[in-house]
Amino acid sequence: MYLDLFHNEENVPLVWESLLTDNQDAYVISNYLNVNHERHFHIDFLFNRTKAYYSQFPFRNGVRKWYHNGSMSFVACDLVDPGTKTRIFVAPNKTYFGERKYRSKLVDEIEQYADIGHISCYDTKGTFLWPHVESPWTMSIDELLKKDRKLVYNYWGYAPPHNAYYQDTFISIYGETIEFGSYNTITEKTYDPLIKGHFILPFSTQGFIKCLKQKGIQLPSFIDYSYDDTADDDVRFKKYIEETKRLLAFSIEKWREFYQENIELLHQNQLWFSLKEYERLDLTMLTSRIS
Repeated sequence: MYLDLFHNEENVPLVWESLLTDNQDAYVISNYLNVNHERHFHIDFLFNRTKAYYSQFPFRNGVRKWYHNGSMSFVACDLVDPGTKTRIFVAPNKTYFGERKYRSKLVDEIEQYADIGHISCYDTKGTFLWPHVESPWTMSIDELLKKDRKLVYNYWGYAPPHNAYYQDTFISIYGETIEFGSYNTITEKTYDPLIKGHFILPFSTQGFIKCLKQKGIQLPSFIDYSYDDTADDDVRFKKYIEETKRLLAFSIEKWREFYQENIELLHQNQLWFSLKEYERLDLTMLTSRIS
């Protein structure tokens, strides 16, 4: 029995498919959505983890929580009056010093829009967003932006950007963990902005948006997600950037209209996350198949 729940990487499922083909006694449980093998079992571990953290799940004493960074890291946002928002987007995109190909390209493309968004890419651009846990009592974006940023970057683990960035903006623009290949998985990079009441514009593998819809997540009609249908990674990214630029050409007044027109959709996504049950694996089914 192999568990692959934690770190998602491109094309790792190819290894599992090969192993399962060569070893009839092997079984795999993973976070990947579309591994085509009867002895592969999917469970959305990252949904479970994110829900547990934001719900302040009462873990047993001694449980080592994966990348957990204190309860004040994981706080949902209220939907606010769009008239109070002053910028359009949040773009937290760590490139691992340029190793993430498409995320690095996204950062290069989006930095020209820095005046209408909040951008984080500390490792290659030096841009920085405060995590919520570092200043949990700060309420306004103005107060947050005045904080002294002359610090050495520390590893915060799983520490989402401060809520003030989300309440000041409308949409999250980011590269998901899996950038290319044939497999899909959904991480906190997508779940966080939905919890914060944001529209999302993720770049990932072909069919990623389709997976979100199948999960029950609602997406607005004013965003063109058709780039998701394109198999070629470079062409899909080109279409993604075209849509990014189209959206960022809208005025903030237009974005306030989009927000007001779709506020129930945003609320429903928050409710989806709150009301959806933890995903569970039927171990009795699994053990009966093994026996």
